[in-house]
Amino acid sequence: STSAIEAWSVYSTDIDGDGHMDVLYASNDGKIAWYKNTDGAGTFGAEQTISTNVIVAFSVYAIDIDGDNDMDVLSASYQDNKIAWYENTDGAGTFGAQNVISTDANRATSVYSTDLDGDGDMDVLSSSFSDNKIAWYENDGTGNFGSQIVISTAASGATSVYATDMDGDGDMDVLSASWTDNKIAWYENTDGAGTFGAQNVISSVAMNASSVYATDMDGDGDMDVLSASNDDHKIAWYENTDGDGTFGAQQVISTAALSTRSVYATDLDGDGDMDVLSASYADNKIAWYENTDGDGTFGAQQVISTAALGAISVYATDIDGDGDMDVLSASFTDDKIAWYKNDLFDAQCAGDIQFNEEGGDATAWTWTSTNGAVSFDPNNTDQNPLVSNIADGDTVRVVITDGNGCTSRASVHMYINPLPDSSLDVSDPAVCLGQDATITVSASVVGVTYQLQLDSDDSPVGAPKAGTGGAIDFVLLTPTATGDYNVLSYFDATGCEVELVEKSTVFVNDLPGCPILWTGSKYAFGSGIDDAPGIADGNKGFVVQGPGAILPGDARVDYMTIEAGQDITVPSGISISVVDAINNEGTVTVKSSGSIVQESVADNNAGAGIYHIERDDIRDNTQFQIWSSPLQAAPLMGPGGVFDGANPCRTMVWNASSQRWKYDYVPNTVFDCGGGNITFSNRFLMFDDPEDNLMDPARGYFIPGQVGTPLIVFSGKINNGPIVKPVFETVSTSPYTGDDWNLLGNPYPSALGITEWLDANAAILKTNSIYLWDDDGSGGSDYDEYDDYATVNQFGFVGGENGNGKYPTAPVGIATAQGFFIEASASGNVTFSNDMRITGENDKFYKTQPDDNPRLWINLNNQEGLQRQTLIGFASDATFQKDEKYDAPVLNANGILSIGSMLESTPMAIQAQPFLVEGDERFIPLHVFSKDGGKAILSFIRNEAMDGIEVYLKIPSQLAEIFIDDSEIDLDLNKGINDGYALIFRKGNVLSNSSINKNFGWKPIYTNDELMVEIIGSMEPDTRIEVLDLKGVVHETVNVTDRITRINTQNWAAGMYLVHLKSGSRDEVKRVVIR
Repeated sequence: STSAIEAWSVYSTDIDGDGHMDVLYASNDGKIAWYKNTDGAGTFGAEQTISTNVIVAFSVYAIDIDGDNDMDVLSASYQDNKIAWYENTDGAGTFGAQNVISTDANRATSVYSTDLDGDGDMDVLSSSFSDNKIAWYENDGTGNFGSQIVISTAASGATSVYATDMDGDGDMDVLSASWTDNKIAWYENTDGAGTFGAQNVISSVAMNASSVYATDMDGDGDMDVLSASNDDHKIAWYENTDGDGTFGAQQVISTAALSTRSVYATDLDGDGDMDVLSASYADNKIAWYENTDGDGTFGAQQVISTAALGAISVYATDIDGDGDMDVLSASFTDDKIAWYKNDLFDAQCAGDIQFNEEGGDATAWTWTSTNGAVSFDPNNTDQNPLVSNIADGDTVRVVITDGNGCTSRASVHMYINPLPDSSLDVSDPAVCLGQDATITVSASVVGVTYQLQLDSDDSPVGAPKAGTGGAIDFVLLTPTATGDYNVLSYFDATGCEVELVEKSTVFVNDLPGCPILWTGSKYAFGSGIDDAPGIADGNKGFVVQGPGAILPGDARVDYMTIEAGQDITVPSGISISVVDAINNEGTVTVKSSGSIVQESVADNNAGAGIYHIERDDIRDNTQFQIWSSPLQAAPLMGPGGVFDGANPCRTMVWNASSQRWKYDYVPNTVFDCGGGNITFSNRFLMFDDPEDNLMDPARGYFIPGQVGTPLIVFSGKINNGPIVKPVFETVSTSPYTGDDWNLLGNPYPSALGITEWLDANAAILKTNSIYLWDDDGSGGSDYDEYDDYATVNQFGFVGGENGNGKYPTAPVGIATAQGFFIEASASGNVTFSNDMRITGENDKFYKTQPDDNPRLWINLNNQEGLQRQTLIGFASDATFQKDEKYDAPVLNANGILSIGSMLESTPMAIQAQPFLVEGDERFIPLHVFSKDGGKAILSFIRNEAMDGIEVYLKIPSQLAEIFIDDSEIDLDLNKGINDGYALIFRKGNVLSNSSINKNFGWKPIYTNDELMVEIIGSMEPDTRIEVLDLKGVVHETVNVTDRITRINTQNWAAGMYLVHLKSGSRDEVKRVVIR
């Protein structure tokens, strides 16, 4: 029924005398009622009300009160303090009016009946909450009761009463459970006539005790006691140790029944001992606990149902007449009276169950679940059905139909045993190689065994562990590799097993301080490609224990050790960063553009091993590059030298003190430098370079390409830690005078951060830039006639985006073995340190290479033979902005003799002019400086890209322009600056302003403090005009909207200005003089 409104109590007996067990209940809505078991198999008729003259009926019981051999009914009702009985008037379930026994049970909670005084009739017991009473009422044998006889008022908040012979003297003693004082107690019937002794406390740790019952739990012939308690969720029993009412300590059967409200005992599994039932309110559970050995040892909770919402009462009897004990429940929240068939004839485990037909005559199988009409074989054709996903506690009914349509009269029932809890947490230990690993399972259950297994094949690892009720540990002895493990759990009693959902990963060697190893065949314990060291936090060491290690990806480690006789290769493009020390007792090879970065401030490098640092060279010995050594004491030239086989006649270092390029080679050797053999008997040395033919750390060396292999190999010990290098002050901007340049080099086997180096040395740098020399190799035969530089500062390339065509983007680092120029503002020292080293960025190595951009070199020679040179170059990405801090020093205008583009004694950069287009004209002023004056010769060298561009020279005081070819031009120079010179570049058919192209033309005209720019022909959208002085300062920018643009020049200084017009297809510059 679901109409037992807020049901409190359930009981079963044969009410109507037909031999079947009917059901009684009491409910909160003031009703005592019963249901007829109509067929003896558990089919029940409609509800039949016995009485509604009760307020909050808490308890119901049935017994023959009046001695007429049928079952009468008793009730206890809470709100009206009433103990009452109802006569079964005809023995068939017809009940008379309520007979009140007492209204002195204040908040009556429980009723029970037995012969307390030994006179052969049934007396009545009650418990009442508010007056803490356990009381009894004497029956005269016909249902007439005397007044209340109080047994005790020491049961504070009495909730339950029961009677049995506790001390083995043949009379009925009384038991109570009391809520407020947490007590289970008994009261001795001292004379067998209903005289009771004082309260005997069995236990006071049944928190909010709610129910009491007694039976022989351990098979020793005396009556033990059971209790249920609400607050601690306990089902417990107490052993009657001597059969005389002396009880042992509380023995907890289970705490898995939340807010337990009722307990009962019977033999559920037919093994002859007493099992236990419980109803628990908070988890809606009806459950049982198997007495596994008949001695009071109980198995884990087995849930019968969780569909009894607010489960509050449980009872057991044979409802369906099949000889076993079925279970009844009353549930408060869902108003339900329910029964559960005992189908323990066959037990299986939750999950998938395979059935096999025996006999071969069945043609259809039907599968249903008792708690839902679920069909597992909808077609009824499978003779070997697999029933999937059966849940814990389900009951499966198998109905077999034969080929003739006859259905078996009896059903086969199967109880599904629960599986162990598979949701337990499992730890993931991490250990160093050689250590034991402990895998912890967060909890365990008594009666469940746990077995550690390899996850790959479920093979057992070590011995199984019995559940303890707490966490359990599996010790894995010295695992050799990271691996996955699972835990199998199974009930000892049923064998039902399940793997825990969570698996354990044992990480071997994955803790800080545990090294990554190269074993000789593979990497172990790393996090990168193929288990090699990965880019991480650098907290693990790295040890090469075997030969042939190749680093497959970038790495960052705490320390690196190469054991004696072992080797590792760092491939091109790969970096390894070492936070602390390197101890190399073997061999380390770093391929071109690979790198080793050491982060320690000090030179924290040890070991007797060798480093081979490789760098691609150029094969053509007519081209040059600037080298430096990443190793200590690397031999420069000759046998065993790094550059053995290079032409020593063209191997130079820049000697700032002597202001000359110098050779560094073994003295008294003979070389053919192109004009016959020359014996070099004297050695020219750098100011801080000893006579040892060894490459000085952080020094740059100017060296031609190798004749043989283009691969340069430095072998020895790497430079590391702080390095200090002296430099000279730059006091002149004239090229190749010694004071202009300090030739340095990257001393490390990794890229040197440009920004980091410039920032650290900013105080001594005249120009906060480095100059990476990149000769274009065109024209002439002398190395120093065609100089060119990729100039780089913290912001990238200076004077052009692509660094004169060598690389599309500016370098962030100075590559390993790369030399570079700097200018110093004072004599002193520059420093190099490990914190300037960077990973990657080691692939931009500047060498000479042909350049297709137009270039013109201007050579100036005086009578004493002193030569100076200035380059004028054109590039697509050239800037009009004057950048005197970086570009101008390359193009100079003072010293003994120099030539450049000047404005008010400021050098004007002209090495990166915009490309000339067809019909374009470019005007560049020249200033020639001579300290003493006199005769000088001007000559010009052009590369092939200058073809199609005509160049004219304008000389002061001459109207005519001189066409520039291969001839020399004589000059008469005054002392100091000689101005008024200019070069005019014209490409194609250059028209005058009076005969401008019909389709498009423009001209700037200056008159009376106004610059007018006139556009002739069709205008293009987005046309813009900029006016710049020769310092590169922009004075005006105008977006053109009319054919004539007027610009006010009233406050401008007199001088020459450049007018730059730019549109969608035009990018042109013309000059104008403001007077």
